[in-house]
Amino acid sequence: MSSRFKQGDHVAALTPGFYPKDSLTGGTYAQYAVAEQSHLALLPAGVPLDTAGGLPLVGLTAWQSLMDAKPKEGQRCLVFAASGGVGHVAVQLAKSLGLVTVGLAGPKNTAWVREQLGADEVVDYTTADVADVYGAPDKHFDIIIDCLDNTPERLAKVMALLKPSGHYSYILNRDTDFAQLQQWQDAHKEGKGPSVSVTSVTPNGEQLQHLFGLWEAGKLKLEVHKVFPLAEVADAHRQVETWHTRGKVVLAIPHDAGALAGLSRDTTPISSSVMQAATINKTGGPDVLQLVHDFPTPSCGPGQVLVKLHSSSVNPVDTAARAGHIPDVPLPCIIGGDLAGVVVEADEGSRFKQGDHVAALTPGYWPKAGQPQGTYAQYVAVEESHLALLPAAIPLDTAGGLPLVGLTAWQSLMDAKPKEGQRCLVFAASGGVGHVAVQLAKSLGLVTVGVAGPKNTAWVKQQLGADEVVDYTAGDFAAEYSAPDKQFDVVVDSLGNKPERMAMMSSLLKPSGHYSHIMNAGSDNAALQQMQAAHKDGKGPGASLTLVKPNGKQLETLFELWEAGTLKLEVHKVFPLDQVADAHRQVETGHTRGKVVLAIPQ
Repeated sequence: MSSRFKQGDHVAALTPGFYPKDSLTGGTYAQYAVAEQSHLALLPAGVPLDTAGGLPLVGLTAWQSLMDAKPKEGQRCLVFAASGGVGHVAVQLAKSLGLVTVGLAGPKNTAWVREQLGADEVVDYTTADVADVYGAPDKHFDIIIDCLDNTPERLAKVMALLKPSGHYSYILNRDTDFAQLQQWQDAHKEGKGPSVSVTSVTPNGEQLQHLFGLWEAGKLKLEVHKVFPLAEVADAHRQVETWHTRGKVVLAIPHDAGALAGLSRDTTPISSSVMQAATINKTGGPDVLQLVHDFPTPSCGPGQVLVKLHSSSVNPVDTAARAGHIPDVPLPCIIGGDLAGVVVEADEGSRFKQGDHVAALTPGYWPKAGQPQGTYAQYVAVEESHLALLPAAIPLDTAGGLPLVGLTAWQSLMDAKPKEGQRCLVFAASGGVGHVAVQLAKSLGLVTVGVAGPKNTAWVKQQLGADEVVDYTAGDFAAEYSAPDKQFDVVVDSLGNKPERMAMMSSLLKPSGHYSHIMNAGSDNAALQQMQAAHKDGKGPGASLTLVKPNGKQLETLFELWEAGTLKLEVHKVFPLDQVADAHRQVETGHTRGKVVLAIPQ
């Protein structure tokens, strides 16, 4: 029988699971599953395989519940539990359909539902009764999506929020009262109220394909609360049963039968003497990046490990090198320094073995041992000391976004020798380095203030944990924080440091403070050296210049914080390698929250 799928395709599905169907009663908490072709969706190249498994049930449930309502652009839609698995997808889908969307969520999630999911309005159910807020006829809804209990009292209250021509999409759950729903359906048949449907999700590969298309286009984002390895599935269940999970809990499935016993998780051999890579033959705009299919696969030198990449990322240093702003870049070359992937070759005495999941910051395209190759490629030979072993729960498809920004943030903080209780200011707090620095500062016990734009202030405070956030467009904040009782012990800065800005830094820092400047295109080393010289003379705060260094041990610490939930990488978008030029354009907008990740073809 012919199939539209072939060996090696990346796919996703909602299956009937453990419900008997044609004598197949196996669920998906397993390394292998048999799926009906009609249930499968082919994943776009930019969708990460390690988290895509979180979408099928919640995505199809949200989509089918909306489609039952036959929505029309401009209609009003209310989504209950808007920060949950189904709810957070339903809000985004409703917006993609042109609906005026209102979400109901708890106090920790209201800003997130509005600012990250795009809801037009959000009600905090702990401080307001939705029936009071939207009880007036001009505020009634055309569609209500509801996955909560439907007791007679509550159902009457919810139905009163619908227009007579409206539709109530109720999502089947353990508290469903079918008799109550049937009464309302019977009343509608008699012309006495809104229509009612019950969504019991159905596997559908075509619909799921559409949802992944929205994901790839940036119109739908899956919020992953945490990834648990399969060996910790009991803890994953406990998390879901708290009923306070934002988005989804995902299970990481081991890649071979020995993984649960701590053995190697993949044994992918080198398949060719050539590989795919994104190269530059000259400097210039993003279009100078070219995908080639016949670049020689590297071989290991002494003390090196050969890694097959799953992900890399785009950093400002990459765009600067491509544009010709960094001298002595060897041409032609492969740029990039971040990687996450699988070990395919290691020396017998190495602490790494074939199949290990690893990540690294490499020196990239700078000439080193005669092999100036970056990480926009399928294979890279890496110094063993630069590699970090990934915990089982860390997704390979996005882990490549952390190394440079994580190590930069960590090293800039360590230069300041921070002590618990000190005050720390982080500039560009929503950017790649900044959003990691905020979280690390908090993990070190620092009172942390972030500087961000108006679209990101609530996110930096609520999602990253900053104690205070300053909107840099709202005026000059230096005067307020120059007061002696508000000055900082540590300032982490990745922006320009011209003399006039350095004067501001001196005013923001305590005399005993430390200014950690992160090397960038706007760095003025002379101005920084003046501050350092003054400090040596006892006339001001200390200062350091952070030019990030690869360090496998430090990187392992960062991934342990990720696994523990203390650190989270915000991924703005994943681009397939053949869209690397678009990934560079995104970074060069200067308005990227978190990281741009590259998916490396397998």
